[in-house]
Amino acid sequence: MKTIIQTMFLGAIIQQLASCQQVSEQNYEIKAEVTHEDGSPVVGAKLSALYLKPVSESPILMGKPTPTEISETDVTGHAVLKYKSLPTPSGGVAIGKKGYYGSSYPNVHWKPTGKFEDGSWQTEIKTVLKPVKNPISMHASLPQSRIRIPALDTTYGHDLMLASPLPPLGNGKFADFNFKIVGIYTDRTSHALKLIVSFPNEHDGFVEFETPQRQSMTEPRMDGSSYISGYEAPAHGYKNHLERISRKNPDDGQALTDNDHHRNYYFRVRTSVDAKGNIVQANYGKLYGDFGFVGGNHSVKGNFASIKWIGSYFNPTPNDRNVEFDPKKNLLHGQTVTQP
Repeated sequence: MKTIIQTMFLGAIIQQLASCQQVSEQNYEIKAEVTHEDGSPVVGAKLSALYLKPVSESPILMGKPTPTEISETDVTGHAVLKYKSLPTPSGGVAIGKKGYYGSSYPNVHWKPTGKFEDGSWQTEIKTVLKPVKNPISMHASLPQSRIRIPALDTTYGHDLMLASPLPPLGNGKFADFNFKIVGIYTDRTSHALKLIVSFPNEHDGFVEFETPQRQSMTEPRMDGSSYISGYEAPAHGYKNHLERISRKNPDDGQALTDNDHHRNYYFRVRTSVDAKGNIVQANYGKLYGDFGFVGGNHSVKGNFASIKWIGSYFNPTPNDRNVEFDPKKNLLHGQTVTQP
């Protein structure tokens, strides 16, 4: 947990080092409330913080990350952590307990206590720890690089098990869903395009769910639990059609898109039904992120648009709706996915 925190905040720490003029310490206090999903307190959760500890009196400040940790939350699920650090509010917070998915807060909202010049800062964090229940092997992929779309109004397939579009765009073998881009394209500064996603089977589709802590397509989470989905894909409610837009006005250079980084999806694919329409067999999984695409680069012949595929998790066991991924059991070779 400490290693993860250090990696996340290294860039911010370097910036703070460059801006500081002298070594001094101020007081910091973190108050945390940790609960289960039902609102009951979590006892024995560890609260830790990464902050900078001065190690030199030089005008060019040299500091080192210094993790600190309290033993556990009390019977009410509360914990307090106090420490001294550099004058500029810094550091991130992580909360965890064995048997639960950890929560992290890289963007802590510090508030001065008393008078500003007193040099004391405080923050309060409320978090829900989600238990590790039944993590399984899945075909899991990271968000992929943008794929050039060479032709408008042309249908392409995408294989969710292999996390790749079908030829000529990729190495997929089975079209779990189809997509095409339609509209008007002059160049990358002037276009009005639409991405249309559809499914080969009537009962295939997506169910949307939101994660407010998402910040960007390449950052699956912003604040809170590392486990952002439910434990099972829904049994009902799948929609087999989805559209996204990407427009750019050449007069003012304004870009317009309805891509929303809060969106994520459960999916049901490879669905077969009996004569009465009851589902006999299907595969389930999830996508972290929304479908995003942009107008192409006019300097590349035939580049009408580029799609950035998001992280996908495919459960290979038919009719199993479990989507709790075990990062140690990725069935997609060559992919290291740490997000459960």
